[in-house]
Amino acid sequence: MIDIRELDRSDLMKSITEKRREMLEVAKLRGLKNNETVQQSRELDSLIIVYQKRFFHHY
Repeated sequence: MIDIRELDRSDLMKSITEKRREMLEVAKLRGLKNNETVQQSRELDSLIIVYQKRFFHHY
């Protein structure tokens, strides 16, 4: 398993894009309220939060 803390900006964006694609595929097949779709969404949220914390400093 990849440690997302070690990814550079480009690789993290690729991970976010791929997770978004996976989530949309699951949602198309199983629906928005399906547990797997919700799990994919949570994982996407986590990736986005890591990206924001690492590359956007609003202080």
